[in-house]
Amino acid sequence: MPTRPILEMTMPETRPNLVSPPTLDSPVDVDTLRGTAAGRGRLLVDYGIWAASYFAPHSLSRPVDWTANPTGNRSWAFLLHSFSFVPDLLAHDAALGGTRGRDLSWALMTDWWAAHGDLCAEPPMAWHDHATALRAHNWMLVAQRLREDAPSTGADGDDAPHALPQDTWHAMAARHAEALADPARYSRGTNHGFDQSMVLYELAADAAFDAVPELRGTWGDVAVARIAHEIGTAFGADHGHRENSVLYHEFGLIQLLRVQALRTRLAEVAGLPPLSDQAALIDRATLVMAHMIGPDTTFPLIGDTVRKTPSDIFRTHPLPPSYPAYDFARTGGERGAAPGDRGLVCRETGWFAMRSDWGDGLAVSLLGRCGYRSPYHRQDDDQSFTLKGWAEDWIIDGGLLSYEEKTPMRRYMRSWKAHSLSAPTGVEAARDLDATGAAARITTVVQRPKRLVLGTASRLFGDYVTTRDFEIARQKPEDGRLSVVLTDTLIPGTDAALASRMALRAKGAATYVTRFLLPDDKRIAIDAAEAEVRIAGTRATLVLSIQAAVPPGDIRVLRAVPETDPEGPDAWRSRVFGEAEPAQVLEIAHTTLALQARYELRFEPV
Repeated sequence: MPTRPILEMTMPETRPNLVSPPTLDSPVDVDTLRGTAAGRGRLLVDYGIWAASYFAPHSLSRPVDWTANPTGNRSWAFLLHSFSFVPDLLAHDAALGGTRGRDLSWALMTDWWAAHGDLCAEPPMAWHDHATALRAHNWMLVAQRLREDAPSTGADGDDAPHALPQDTWHAMAARHAEALADPARYSRGTNHGFDQSMVLYELAADAAFDAVPELRGTWGDVAVARIAHEIGTAFGADHGHRENSVLYHEFGLIQLLRVQALRTRLAEVAGLPPLSDQAALIDRATLVMAHMIGPDTTFPLIGDTVRKTPSDIFRTHPLPPSYPAYDFARTGGERGAAPGDRGLVCRETGWFAMRSDWGDGLAVSLLGRCGYRSPYHRQDDDQSFTLKGWAEDWIIDGGLLSYEEKTPMRRYMRSWKAHSLSAPTGVEAARDLDATGAAARITTVVQRPKRLVLGTASRLFGDYVTTRDFEIARQKPEDGRLSVVLTDTLIPGTDAALASRMALRAKGAATYVTRFLLPDDKRIAIDAAEAEVRIAGTRATLVLSIQAAVPPGDIRVLRAVPETDPEGPDAWRSRVFGEAEPAQVLEIAHTTLALQARYELRFEPV
């Protein structure tokens, strides 16, 4: 079954995308040009074509209708109002010379300012919390280029200015600083709020406010206090990120690097309060990042994550002591040095990882989490895990897909069904952070060089007390590399929950199910009599043995169910933003009033 595009505007992968605007004599190879920042800038400068990340190209020539959204996707509108194309326009000038990219940037800035500079409520993305911060940052890049390129004697209103129009820029910068400083617009305790705070600090340092020290000091003080709060909220004392995602741990680390760069770059700005040093946290969060990366050098799809090999985020920053471990993980051992430990546990934020070895791409690795500390990018995945090994995926997660929260497929990707969990049948996951967040935790840890044992607990299903114990160890014989034993319990915690299980059992229906989300390429053989399942890959077979006080009921494989199904989609994953691909679910049914089951996973090399 082919990959199913969710965003109709995604780019084809197998042939060039040729766009022929009416003013052109010959087609433009958009796919070639969009491969570099300078090329994307050329598309805009020469052809009025914007190739936004993850979307097909669209016209973006003056006059721009800032309320339009030809894709119908909020992420496209977010990128538009963030002015995410500015770095590409400036890269065009750096690569090809001249100032056409700079001048177009300024012209679009003044156009947008004329339409939306009054803090309007429509369109929603115009003054969106995060879009406002990113737009201000990109506009500062243009302002700085104008300052550097010519003396500051340009006239306001020029479409192609030769210097920065001071009055216009001062108004732009002040309005954005006011919006970012406004407590009602501040997204406190989120990655959005983190960016808002950093950009407010940058704006306070801008030369536009050299003559207004009271504004600089006020905004600077607000920004410094908020940045300190955001860092403490984003990262736990164990140096893991709280926003429930591998991708957002990386994003949080990038934000820390930006704070450190601002601390250095703006240290001499008069009247600007200093930022605190984050070198120690950067070092420790980098080591956590190294353990999150799989043996295939990609991110496991836990939380709102896409499949990617991380780029070197330190290429323009000082290297922390843990950088060799990070570089080793992201290059598959081609560079750097292996981390000293095979396992890592972040007990507060809920992350845990274990590898058979750091030797090669065939190593087996497990990454899991059990911690509900933030509602941002939250999925119903406490106690879920992914398993990679033998250069293949085995146990997988649903992934991000998109930020279109109301679509059936996005709702599925966030739900417990897109993860490998045990659950009471007919019960939805609880998403109240105040009511259930504290219950999601790692309860016990025993860590040895070749063995990791940990207990986890959650109230993911509200009235049910849920535990899952992990025993992860080097497999014997060691040619299997790594074995995993899961012990799952689900106990009704209220009379109503118990009554519902009794009613299901009286009907002969399943009371609980354990589900494992598997890639579509695996061949599955079920031996119900022996309570054993063999999952065959290319280089190995994963053998799952099931033990329970009462033998399990039905064991079945569920193939991809489309979103048009009355019950909604099932058995999908998303490795690429905007695209869903078929997966399969191994589902094990139980008929007991409380669940207690043991699952042993071990590899047999082919």
